[in-house]
Order: sequence, then structure tokens, then C-alpha cells
Amino acid sequence: MIELQEVGLHYGGPRSGGAAGDGRPAGGVDVLRGLSFAVPAGGFRWLLGPSGAGKTSLLRLLHAAVRPTQGRLSLLGADIGRASRRELPPLRRSIGMVFQDFRLLPHLSAFDNVALPLRIAGRPEGQIRADVGEMLRWVGLARKTAARPAELSGGEQQRVAIARAVITRPRLLLADEPTGNLDDAQAERLMVLLKEMNRLGTTMVVATHNAALVERHPGPALLLEHGRLLADG
Repeated sequence: MIELQEVGLHYGGPRSGGAAGDGRPAGGVDVLRGLSFAVPAGGFRWLLGPSGAGKTSLLRLLHAAVRPTQGRLSLLGADIGRASRRELPPLRRSIGMVFQDFRLLPHLSAFDNVALPLRIAGRPEGQIRADVGEMLRWVGLARKTAARPAELSGGEQQRVAIARAVITRPRLLLADEPTGNLDDAQAERLMVLLKEMNRLGTTMVVATHNAALVERHPGPALLLEHGRLLADG
């Protein structure tokens, strides 16, 4: 499902004078260096590490939002470094992403934000109404279906973003601090949903700073620090 071999990610252009002696662009910054690990289909990984460790950058790679500048990254059987631009959008539609900043469309209601991936996939409207209604009830927003993001609290926006990410039952789900704006009860409710999806076969990588949540729901973890992988297991 996920395989990295000596993957690096460099932000910023080269300095005048060309590339560095090791083949990497000079200038800019290496945010990820020498990452090698694999996650099998149906696997679960916590993604841990301090702020600035590179967790969000790694999730961007795993979402195929950026390509590695070093090494080889394979997602769902595709070599991301060699895939054409036309191959990437269909691949991303098999990957659910819960962003830390929600990324809801401000002019759409909660219902329509969650329904958007299903409409892009061409699902029948009757099925969309049933699936989205059920999902919004599950995350406790049955009475907020018509509300736009500006009318929702941060925790409510987070739950809409989570519902949108899981509504298509993606093969791979990536989550960047999905419980950051949720209270303990809501966080536990979310973990029940994620664990059930994982049990049914969805592969997951979940970044969090919530040590108590990891203690209550132990599982294999990827530990990053300064862009390097310190532990895998």
C-alpha cells in the first residue's frame, strides 16, 4: 500500500552555483531525509514527533500532493516519482485526507462539503443524500446540514472535514491532527470510526500530538524528528 525507499523532500530552489556535492539541490531546506518504511494494505500507523519534525510534509507526500526529490515512493502500486500528471488525480481519489486547517469550501453547506467527493465520483444523488445524511448524523451534525463553515465552531468544522474524508470509504486515509479541535468525547467517537474503517480494510496513517489518545488506542508508530525516521513499529 505504502513503500518508501530512502525518500527525501527538499523545499526551495538551488543556490546560484548549482547542485550540492551529494546530488541534492543546494539552497532551500531538506524537510525529510532518508525515509524507508512500508505500510501493508489494511495497516495502521500513528505518525508521531514534535512540531517541525516533518509530519505534515510526509502526509503531503503520501497524498501525492508533492513528489519526492530523492528516493522512491510507491502508493497503491504507483511509483509517484514517475507517474504522469494525468495519473495522479485518480490516485488521490482513492486517498482520504483530513487536513489540519479543514479546507472546507466556504460557499457550500456542511452537507454539500461532505457530498462533494461523491458528486465528483458521479454517484447517484439519491445515494449521496442517504450516505451524507447518515455520516453527518454519525459525527453529531444532523442539525447542521445546511450550515456553512463560517456558522460552525472549529470542532464542528473538523467533524465536517472528517466526514468528507471518509465518505468515499477510501483505500488509504491520512489524517493530520484529526482530534486537534475535538473534546475528549468527540475524539473517542472519531477513533471508534477510524478503527472500524481500519478493521474493514482501510489503510491509515494518523498524525497526532495527543499522547493520551495514543495510550488509549495503542498501535504501531512512525516517529519523526528533524525530518528523519527514528522508529518504525
